[in-house]
Amino acid sequence: MNLNRRQLLRTALSLPMLAVLPLRARAEMLDIAAAINKAGRQRMLSQRIAKVYAQLVLGVYPERARPILDKSVTLFDSQMVELKAFAPTLAIRAQYDQLGVLWTPYRNATKGMPSLAGLKQIAELNEGVLKTAHAATVALEKHAGTVTAHLVNISGRERMLSQRSAKFYLFRAAGLDNATIDQGLATARHEFETNLAELKAAPQDTPEIKSQLLLADSQWAFFAHALNQYSPGAPNPVYLQYVAASSEYVLEVMDTTTGLYQSLH
Repeated sequence: MNLNRRQLLRTALSLPMLAVLPLRARAEMLDIAAAINKAGRQRMLSQRIAKVYAQLVLGVYPERARPILDKSVTLFDSQMVELKAFAPTLAIRAQYDQLGVLWTPYRNATKGMPSLAGLKQIAELNEGVLKTAHAATVALEKHAGTVTAHLVNISGRERMLSQRSAKFYLFRAAGLDNATIDQGLATARHEFETNLAELKAAPQDTPEIKSQLLLADSQWAFFAHALNQYSPGAPNPVYLQYVAASSEYVLEVMDTTTGLYQSLH
């Protein structure tokens, strides 16, 4: 994709009208597919919280980032209650108990005035929450033992990877630049593309799912281009805005797609 800076600027300035949407999640009686979807959403929220906290530190769409941060924390809390109540085995329940232990200090770190010191704390705490939330999601998938459960998990993980990619980009722009962040960004991007190829090849895909995956492919191409626009030194505010907003577009598309896979179960 060959976008010049003027095209990027024009596109970025149009994104706030549509992007950075609050994620929709309805209360429902959980079955195993719905539980995997919500468990996977916890992974995403761990990264979305870190991403929007970095936005606040950098001053990127602050009027939108603060409500997203607050709503993401509230959603994580409510889904924890649902998932702990649903846990089909003692082992899975224990994983959610452990997630609760890790979540509490992370939740507390999001409070107050955003700062670089706070961002460093967020950077230290988010990985443990993500790792444990992922382990619980995989355990639920294995408990289900079906192909559709796997598709719900993989599709849901794409949501997380969209936020994780943007998180690493914004961490780097805020001055947390190191080899771990660079490698994390590269790995997240590679995994997103690998997972998307797997989903597009799934024989279970309906015409509606195929349409959503094509949309995800196009949105990811724009997002990936934005992620490539980085140079050391003072960050370009246009690229910061474009990365933040584009990640929300990809998230929205993949959240819808995950719901469609859930309905197949």
